[in-house]
Amino acid sequence: MALFDNAIIYKIEAKCVSPLHTGDSGAQTDEILVGSDGRAIIQGSSLAGAMRAYAGVNCAKVCEGLFGSNEKEGRLIISEGVFEDTSPVQFRTRLRIDSKSGSALKGAKFDVRHIGAGSIFKFSITYLGTERDMDSDAEAVEKILAAMDNGIIRLGAYKTSGYGRVKLEVFKQVYHMKDESERRAWLKDEYNGRKLDLAKAATASAHSGVNFNIKCEIPEFLIKAATFDFEKKYTADTQQNVVQQNIIEDEYDEKTGKKVRYVIIPGTSIKGVIRNRVQIIADWLEKNKSIENIGRLPDEMFGTETGDGKKGLVLFDEVRVRYNENVNSKCCTRIRINKFTGGVIEKALINEEPVSAAAQISISMPGDADDESAAEKKRMYLLMLYALRDLGLGLYNLGGGQSIGRGYVKVAAVEVSDGTRSGTMYFDENRNISCDDKDGMFKQWMDSLEV
Repeated sequence: MALFDNAIIYKIEAKCVSPLHTGDSGAQTDEILVGSDGRAIIQGSSLAGAMRAYAGVNCAKVCEGLFGSNEKEGRLIISEGVFEDTSPVQFRTRLRIDSKSGSALKGAKFDVRHIGAGSIFKFSITYLGTERDMDSDAEAVEKILAAMDNGIIRLGAYKTSGYGRVKLEVFKQVYHMKDESERRAWLKDEYNGRKLDLAKAATASAHSGVNFNIKCEIPEFLIKAATFDFEKKYTADTQQNVVQQNIIEDEYDEKTGKKVRYVIIPGTSIKGVIRNRVQIIADWLEKNKSIENIGRLPDEMFGTETGDGKKGLVLFDEVRVRYNENVNSKCCTRIRINKFTGGVIEKALINEEPVSAAAQISISMPGDADDESAAEKKRMYLLMLYALRDLGLGLYNLGGGQSIGRGYVKVAAVEVSDGTRSGTMYFDENRNISCDDKDGMFKQWMDSLEV
C-alpha cells in the first residue's frame, strides 16, 4: 500500500491528430478494443508503456519510482482512455510487401481498423507521493505529457507509419494531505484543476532527435481508379467498381463550420518507398566503398518482422492535402494493354482520378544515442538525407503510375534540424541541388563514413 502526503490528479483530453489503432497489430483483420459500454478504449497499460519508454531515456532518475518495477509499485496510476460515443471507427486495406521482390506477399492483404482522426478520448493520471519527491516527479510527468503533445510519444500500433499522434489539453490539481480542506476535497473527489501550459513543459522535453521536413508539390498522385461503366457517367464521387482508392476524409473547419475534404497519403506509402531507397544506398556504400555493416542499418532504422521482430526508429507522418475535385483533381480515361500481345485487355477501360497539390512530408528520428552508437546514428541520418536527396532529384516516385510519370515529387526544400543545428537542401525547377550547411551538420554526418 502506497504511503503519501501529497497527490496530483491530471485530467487529460486527447484529440487524435492521426488515426489511432488500439487492437492487435498482428491479426489478419485488426479490431478495435471496446469497453463494457461499447465505447472504444485505449488501455491504461498501453498509455503507461508508451510513457515509460520515453521516461526511461529522458527521465531516467525518476522513471522507476514513477512507473514501478517487479519489486516495487510506482507512484502513478493511469486510467483507461475512453473515447466519445461519436468517435468514428474506420478501416484501411493494407498489403505486406516482400522487400526483396517488391511485390505483395501471398495472403498479405489485410484490413486495419482504427479510430478516425479528430476523435477525442479522456484519461487521468493520479500521482501519490511525498513532499520531498513531488516537484521533481511532477516535472517529469509534465515533460512526458509535453512529449506526447508534440508527437514524440505516439500511442497504439503502427506508430512509425503515422498512426497514434495526439494533441492534449491537460488540467492539474495538487492536494496537500496535511491541509485539512485539501484532504477533505481529495476524499470527496472535488476537482478544480487549472489548465497546464504544455508549451512551458515542452522546453524541458526537447530531445536530440532529427527532424526532416520536405516542402514539395506532389503532381498527379493517384487517389482513385475504377473500371468504366458505360451506363453511368463517371464522377469523382463514383464508388462503383472501385479497384483502387486512396483515403478521402471529411473534417469540419472549426472557424467556418463547413466540411473540408482531405486526401490522405498514408505514412506506410511514404515509408515503403523511402526504406527501399535507403536500402539501395546502404548496399551500394557497403559494396563499392567498403563500409562494413552499413547494409544492416536500414533494418535498424525501419524495423523488421523476421525472427523476433524489431521496432523501427524512424517516425513518418501521414500527408494530408486539401481535396477539391474542381480545382486540384481531374478525371482521365486509360486502357490496359496486354504486354505480350500488344492488344487491349478485355474490360480494361478504366477511369482514374489523380490529384496534384502542395504538401509537406514530415519524418523524425530519435537521437538519444550513447557514445557507442553515436557514429551509427550519424550514418542513419546520412542515409535518410541521401534518400531524400534522390527524391528531390526525381530518381523515384511516390504511389502508383511510375511508368507513366506519376508521383514524381517536385521538392522545393528539405529542411533538417536536430534542435540546436539546422541545414537545408534546395532544389530549383530543373532539380538542380544546392545546400546550406552553415552549422556543419551535414558534413559531420558525411565524416562518419570515413574508414
